[in-house]
Order: sequence, then C-alpha cells, then structure tokens
Amino acid sequence: EMRNRANRLFLKFSREVEERYSLEFDAPYRQLGFHGAPRSSSVFLMPTVSCIVDLIEWPPFVLSLEDVEIAHFERVHFQLKNFDLVFVFKGFETDASDKGFTRISSVPMAELETLKKFLDEQQIKYYEGPANLNWANTLKTIRADLEAFYEDGGWNFLDLDAGDEAEGGGESDEDSIEEGDAAFEVNDDDLAESDDSDSDDDYSEDDDDGSDEALDELEGASDEGEADLSSDEEGMDWEEMEKEARRSDLQREARDPDEERRGKKRSRVPTRKPSSGRGRR
Repeated sequence: EMRNRANRLFLKFSREVEERYSLEFDAPYRQLGFHGAPRSSSVFLMPTVSCIVDLIEWPPFVLSLEDVEIAHFERVHFQLKNFDLVFVFKGFETDASDKGFTRISSVPMAELETLKKFLDEQQIKYYEGPANLNWANTLKTIRADLEAFYEDGGWNFLDLDAGDEAEGGGESDEDSIEEGDAAFEVNDDDLAESDDSDSDDDYSEDDDDGSDEALDELEGASDEGEADLSSDEEGMDWEEMEKEARRSDLQREARDPDEERRGKKRSRVPTRKPSSGRGRR
C-alpha cells in the first residue's frame, strides 16, 4: 500500500513538472528489464529511452546511452547460462581512468536477443565474443597509438566473423557470380553432342528391344534342338553347326539302306542321354 501511494505521488509530481517547466520524464520499460550485476550484487535493470537504470538498490545505477561508443557481449557460449555486457564510453581516447568503460556481469543468456534488439533500436554498435577482455589494458594499448588503431579498422578486431571472412579469401561477389555463370555456360558443340547422344540412346533402346525378341526366338529354337546336340557341339557357332548338319546329312545319304533301317530301329528304343549341363528355360 505504501509503495502504491508513493508511485501515485511521484506520477502526480512528474506530470505537474512537465506541464509547468516543459520537461519530459523518462519512464523505464519494465517489460524490457533484466537482471545483472553492474557492481558486486545482481539487481533488476530497466532500459528507458535514453538510459539503463536501477533506482531501487543503493547506490542507484544510471547508464546514459548517449555516452556509449560501443557495446561488447562477452562469454557468449551455448554451454553457459550467463554472459557479460561491456559498454565503452565516448571519449575513451583521452580518458585514462577506469571510467572509460563499465561492465554488467551475470546477465541471463535468455536476455541476449532482447538486448541486441534494444541496442539496434538505439543505433549502438555491438560485438560479441566467447571470452572476457581486459579492457583496462585494451584501452591503454589503443590510446598508445590511436592512428594505427583506426587504420587497422578500429573496433573491427572485436568482430570475429569479419576476421573469418578476410581469411577465407578476397574474391568479390561479382567475381564469384561471373565464375558461377561461366561454370554453367553451354556452347553449341555441347548441345550438338548431347542431341547425338540422346538419339544414340533412343536407337540403342530400339536395338535392345529388337535384339531381346530375336534372342528369345533363338533361345526357343536352341531349346528344341538342344536334346540332339552333344556336349562337343555346344561351343559351336551357327556356321559350324550348319556345316556339321550338312556333313551329317551327307553321311546319312551315303549309308547303306540296311544300316539306315537298323539305325531307325535302334532309335526307337528310348535311351536316356547324358545331361548336357544346360537346363531348359
């Protein structure tokens, strides 16, 4: 009850001041609040339009976003539950004290994307890395040679992705597109060869169909006469088989009629010929 009464009194006071003196009070966004430790203990920090504040714990914490040069997310790793957030202030080139930066520690990892979106809306450049940096020594090194710092890209040394892209090669996007187009170019000779190969494939398919039918007929004919062939004749080709057939006919014509009749009588007796080793299909 006392907290609600105090809130009502402060709201009344802020409205009267805004109306009388043309001032505007900056109200915090509780829905964007997050826990963090700007000092030794964790507090509930709430962003406003121009600040990140904690007005509950003593001493109060107020971070003016207008004074921020860059932000750096540290200890960002999927195995960790918390990360740290460092703000480097403008004027770090000349300010040799510890006020050149401030760190908010132990921020829950679930707040990472929300804070990134908030910093984007405030147009504050941010980086992220897997480890903590010694910012006192880092800023001291930068101040020692500011010209070299800016010639080397300024804060780009914090961007790990930019370093990987630089190591990957210096080819431009236009070069890669031209190479890709060249890889997929097809000339007239290739088209002609592909047409010839397609016609050859069609012709070969027709030949295969015709050869399969002829092969079936030949196999059927060979199956019918297979019982009359000996094992020595199986390896003959068609010409040799025709010669052998003519030779057999001539031998039968030259036989004595009596032998031919005796041969017919013997042929009537059923005999089991040895298997030729090939089965009927």
